[in-house]
Amino acid sequence: MIPHALRVAVLGAGAIGRLQAAAIAYAMPAPSVALLRRPGTPATSLCIQVMDATAAATTTTTAATTTSLPSRPADAAMGDGAPHIVVVTTKAFDVTRAVHDLLVSRTAGQASTSPATAAQRAPTAVVLLCNGALTARDRLLAAPWWPRAHAHVLLGLTTHGARLPSSADSTACLPVMHTGVGETLVGMPPATHPCYPAMACWRDRMLATTTPVRGVWRFVAAAAATQACYRKLALNAVINPLAAALQVPNGALATAAPASAVATLVSETAHAVWTAMEASLDAATTASGEMMAAVRPFASPADLAEAARALCALTAANWNSMAVDVQRGGPTELDALYGGLLDPPRSIEAGQGTAAVDPVDLVAARAHLRSLSGLVTAACELRRTA
Repeated sequence: MIPHALRVAVLGAGAIGRLQAAAIAYAMPAPSVALLRRPGTPATSLCIQVMDATAAATTTTTAATTTSLPSRPADAAMGDGAPHIVVVTTKAFDVTRAVHDLLVSRTAGQASTSPATAAQRAPTAVVLLCNGALTARDRLLAAPWWPRAHAHVLLGLTTHGARLPSSADSTACLPVMHTGVGETLVGMPPATHPCYPAMACWRDRMLATTTPVRGVWRFVAAAAATQACYRKLALNAVINPLAAALQVPNGALATAAPASAVATLVSETAHAVWTAMEASLDAATTASGEMMAAVRPFASPADLAEAARALCALTAANWNSMAVDVQRGGPTELDALYGGLLDPPRSIEAGQGTAAVDPVDLVAARAHLRSLSGLVTAACELRRTA
């Protein structure tokens, strides 16, 4: 059971973070929700203004608050101790640092947070809603400080579209444009898991509340969430780097013949790697105990390519996050998307198992991914020097 008021922190104040925080704030009492921003940001109470770009309506909530990390704990909005649930919406390359700052650095100087005290409370549920969640999870679990975080990672995803307005008065309100209504899917731990009571409480509140922030919340078994994340990874690996390298909205990839050919090539590459992984690893589970069926979310390269084209047509006007990152000349999430494809498990490299893909083909396929990776990297450099 939850001994005190459930505390939920949304880590990352970008467009998706603001959107999620606004939705959660409607379902939770005001002191129980915090939107956590970058280190050095003043700790203050701000509203989140959600502007529905499709319905020309404006919704405002004042229930979500902000604070800074890691100089202070999660402020008065979190009460005493760590949050029960942390919803991570940062960029994939920021996840490890941000979670460390919140769950490890924040408590390092607090005398009241002894190892014995931490052991007495349930671990914090860290719900990853960012792109590249699978890679972000692996990096968290591999971090040498992770055992001290007293936390458990849960996978999730969101299909909402959101962006920040070009200009806004951030001292009075945190605005966000809701550009595409989607769903938020969260993987639930089993009922015997120590994080389950907090997650079940959060789930029940979200499902019982109708918020002005449009969209669907789904809480599913962990295995289903893992498979959904692999599916999203596959689609993002096809669409995002290609749109970023060409600097086009998603719709251009659904109609341009050259882009379609590249999408097919990337699909074949991803499928080759997944097939090799499926043959090289244990047939029942991966190293983290997940069903291997989740590794290959599409039956064939053609299925993946067609699904990518269909998604591009559905989101034709959208500039995906990697394309926007390149426009701004900032870092991208390329490593998080391609990490599992460019650096598959060592068992494949060692030739263990009987892969259905010729090793020469696998090497060539990965070379194609590295070429596309180079295009995106070059586009970023051009933006930085322009």
